[in-house]
Amino acid sequence: MGRLRHRLATETDRSAVMHIISLMSIEKPHVIEIKAETRTLEQNARMWAMLSDIAKQVAWYDVYYPADCWKDLFSAALNGQRTAPGLEGGIVSFGDRTSKMTKEEMSDLIEYMTSWGVEKGVKFTDSRYEGWD
Repeated sequence: MGRLRHRLATETDRSAVMHIISLMSIEKPHVIEIKAETRTLEQNARMWAMLSDIAKQVAWYDVYYPADCWKDLFSAALNGQRTAPGLEGGIVSFGDRTSKMTKEEMSDLIEYMTSWGVEKGVKFTDSRYEGWD
């Protein structure tokens, strides 16, 4: 059997997954992984709209960084700074992969970005996300 992914959101889903597992051969080992659902496309779109606004409006230590650098800064700030010496000198800071974040983790990141941005006077411009939860 190749890779199987199944969303577990209802009792019917649970029964289907349990049935699939019961049919699996134990002669060949398998790994079963259960994890929280990752962030939504709407959360991702909101995050990138916010990062774009921040990148255009905020100079961090006199430098206007692109949105992808801001993503690293925010995710590292939310989950703890991790750094390592660079391969050719300097220091490298690691942010978390937002594509692997759960919905709750992504909500925390967006809330942090919102609070930080408002404190710095950022005007968030994407009206599609007004009143978003």
